[in-house]
Order: sequence, then structure tokens, then C-alpha cells
Amino acid sequence: MADATVKYQTEVKVQHRIKSDTIKYCERELRKEELQAEKKSIELIRDYQSLKKRQFRYMEALEDKAGEIDEYEKKMLKAVEDLEEELMNIEMVLQDAL
Repeated sequence: MADATVKYQTEVKVQHRIKSDTIKYCERELRKEELQAEKKSIELIRDYQSLKKRQFRYMEALEDKAGEIDEYEKKMLKAVEDLEEELMNIEMVLQDAL
């Protein structure tokens, strides 16, 4: 009877250790994915800000060329839409990982 109890306790401890290790692994992987998603988001935002800065400089140089300004306004709106879509995709992938 005592042998069976010791064997059972040992099995429970092994299963608990496996479960704890699995949870720790999942937490590490999830944190790693979160950090990658944050880095990707920051990179996308910086790319957008850079594009915005270049476009504003170009528009200032155009002065009264309204047609070209409208074209660049459309490009900027498209860039904003693309940025929002990319950030949403990153968020959705991260939520799926949770």
C-alpha cells in the first residue's frame, strides 16, 4: 500500500512538473510574440511617419499646385488605411495566439 502511494505521489509530481514547464514555455513564447508584434507595429508607425514627413516637405515645395497636392493627399490617406490594416492584422494574430 505504501509503495502504491509513493508511486502515485511521484506520478502526480512528474505530471505537475510537466504542466508547469508547459505553462512556462507557453508564457515565454507568448511574450516573445507580443514583443515581435510591438516591434512590427513600431516599425510600421515609423515608416508612416517618415512617409508623412517626406510628403509634407514635397507639398510645401509645390506651393500652389492644387492638383498635385490632391494626389499626395490621396497617397497619404491610402498610407493611413494601409497602416491601420497592418496594425489590425498584427493585433488579430496576437489575439489568436492568446
